[in-house]
Amino acid sequence: MSLFWTPTAPTRRQREASVVDTTPYTIDSDDYLYRGLGGTPRDLQGSTLRRAQDLSVALYRANPLAHRMVAIYRSYMAGTGFNIACHNPEVQAVVDDFWTSPRNRLDQYGKDDARDWLLFGELFPPLARDAAGNLTAGFIDPSTVTAVGRNPLNNRILDTITVQPAGAQPRTYQVATINNDPAAEQPGIWQGDVCAWLYDRVAASSRGNPFLLPALDWLDAYDQVLWELLERQKALRAHFWDVEVDTDDQLDQARTLWGTTAPRSGSVRFRTPNIRPSIVAPSLGAQEDVAAARYMRQHLAVGGGLAPHWLGSPEDANRSTAEQMDIPVLRSLQDTQADWRARITELVEIAVDAKVAAGYLDPTLPRYDRTGKPATATGADGESQDIQPARRLFTVQLPEVRDAQVQTAAAALASVATAFGQLDLLGAIGPETARMVVRQMLPALGIPPEELPDDEQDLAAEQEQAVAALESYRRYRG
Repeated sequence: MSLFWTPTAPTRRQREASVVDTTPYTIDSDDYLYRGLGGTPRDLQGSTLRRAQDLSVALYRANPLAHRMVAIYRSYMAGTGFNIACHNPEVQAVVDDFWTSPRNRLDQYGKDDARDWLLFGELFPPLARDAAGNLTAGFIDPSTVTAVGRNPLNNRILDTITVQPAGAQPRTYQVATINNDPAAEQPGIWQGDVCAWLYDRVAASSRGNPFLLPALDWLDAYDQVLWELLERQKALRAHFWDVEVDTDDQLDQARTLWGTTAPRSGSVRFRTPNIRPSIVAPSLGAQEDVAAARYMRQHLAVGGGLAPHWLGSPEDANRSTAEQMDIPVLRSLQDTQADWRARITELVEIAVDAKVAAGYLDPTLPRYDRTGKPATATGADGESQDIQPARRLFTVQLPEVRDAQVQTAAAALASVATAFGQLDLLGAIGPETARMVVRQMLPALGIPPEELPDDEQDLAAEQEQAVAALESYRRYRG
């Protein structure tokens, strides 16, 4: 039976007109049949959503497979922490203070936030700014969020959330967004009271879905199979003595010689040819249970976006097939990681804009390259210094997720480097051609194009390095 879906899946009814009960968390016996006026059946409503979240946390704590599935995603999303590389020293100072200060400690809590986002399917960090523009990001228990308001003109945009802790009055907060009103006092910067990060949200819904939601019932069934298998293993270790005699008259003689309890180890018993003792052990068919448990584990692994050998089922996979099975798994991890990076990027942008709104940081600042020199940009008036909004002058770097495509690109780059040496000896290509080809291949190795130097930037130095490398290769070849 399903843990939280109703067995007969009845049609949800509109909430009937009645006197509102202000007692917190008062739930009717048929609460699952109701939904709020104007609500949508696409959302997990009320107690159903809370039960799904509670079950996700409970299974994460008690079920090894559920714990492992979430831990794998958390490790790839934020397992080694974040590295926020800023392209301006003033922005770097703001980001470092926001990320590591005692009021936030995001360098410590970042991994836990990624885990909670998966378990609850939603995260609502409240935002508090002081007079100096220092941003504090907190935590709101998703179970206290009673409603999430959507923009009526674009349902993808979330406008408000309503929070009602136990025994308190509900309060509504504005979801953070960029102020695009040109008549506002400070247009073009982030404003709002809270972030709303929903996992696996359907565009026409207003709540997120826990990562383990599709697997909750299957995880519970898998848990039951394992417990039953454990009980069966205990029964398999049980045995008894079967003493066979030829006639009924010999039963008393056999009982006197053998007794009614199992003989102790090392004891000596005497018998006649008419008494034939033997040990009988039950046969309970545990092999069938083992096969069923393996099948269920594979089903859960595939449903969670993981290959079976990632969860300890390597029986049907050798190295070649495992590498091919890893490709869609790594793509799934990359998608989730990119989604989480977007959330962290939003939070850091809000922290930078808070300093801008307080007047402690200029709205626009020059961009510096990786060597610490001012970067330039080509515009209509020619070459000029690269000036960008302050909130754009950083890059959130997460643990790198590689797949077979990256390995193939690396092997191709090594082959190209060897071929370039041969072609240069023949005079077929020059350093500039080699440089252009390599720049086209580097993004396939995970190096973002925006982090590569401009075509004209430090060109002379790069050409000198290329020429020196070719000269060294010529000397090596004699």
